[in-house]
Amino acid sequence: MHLESKDWLKELEEKVRGNKAKYDIVVPISGGKDGTFILWYLRKNTNLRILAYHIDNWFVTEAAENNVKNVCAELGCDCEIMRPNWNALKEIYRELVLVNGEMCIACEMMISLYPIEVALEKQVPYIVWGLTPNQIVSKKINSGYREIDFMYYSKIVSYYDKLIETVIKDKKQAEKIKQQLLYNNGINKEDQFPTFIMPFYWTGYDAKEIENIITENVSWTRPVDAGGTSSNCIINQMHIYLKKQVKGKEFYERMMAQKYANREVTDVVMERALSDREDINTVKKLLNKLEIDVEIEELVESIKNNKKSIYLKMESNISQ
Repeated sequence: MHLESKDWLKELEEKVRGNKAKYDIVVPISGGKDGTFILWYLRKNTNLRILAYHIDNWFVTEAAENNVKNVCAELGCDCEIMRPNWNALKEIYRELVLVNGEMCIACEMMISLYPIEVALEKQVPYIVWGLTPNQIVSKKINSGYREIDFMYYSKIVSYYDKLIETVIKDKKQAEKIKQQLLYNNGINKEDQFPTFIMPFYWTGYDAKEIENIITENVSWTRPVDAGGTSSNCIINQMHIYLKKQVKGKEFYERMMAQKYANREVTDVVMERALSDREDINTVKKLLNKLEIDVEIEELVESIKNNKKSIYLKMESNISQ
């Protein structure tokens, strides 16, 4: 990584000079390593006024919750925690698992929209993301900066609007869920939308170096109950189990090999992810929490045979 490359930081500080809002930047954090590193890096190298923003999807590991609280306290960053409506979230999670075998698309929906909305609400000009270079490329972003506007925001909302309609067949219920999870009526095209910044575009990315830095400099620990490469979400155990059952163990191994080649996982995480066997009892408990009362073998066959809509075929970095 090229941590000495700080010209973009000087440029950012210059751009926010005179900003009258309470904060200069919003940093989305999950309790995982990447957001934690971004928070530490900005705090160490700038005088920017930072708002850390955490989405609690009801399945965050205890260790990740502690990471968020401890790191923000140590670095002196204000932190806002958003917990979506459980009944609405549970229903879309449930339907996504039944038709697609995973619910991470709903999490990406929240991650894509909510930081923009909190930035608009508080008139914060920049959102700083911990996207890896591989994620930046896959999202067709060709620089570390991305100016966004109402049209971009509307397209994101429209996509997830259609996704919800795809998995929630009852129109009234779909509309209710959209109102609870999607819409902020205070947003319009006259608003000054924030700019996205992706620091790993300039610094490069090495998972091992990042983990070493944050474990040495802040109170961050990797959760052991998340499963796979995740460092924040319990549901990932069920996600990986169903992926292996539906797409085969070889699919998962190829995915892990690609992440390793891109330095997105450490040796230890790679070894653990390939050797760990998901706890079937945990999977059953998670299915029960989502009120999915069906045998796992039957669920797997149903997912395999279910015809996917275009919205469910567009798998994201997170859903993989």
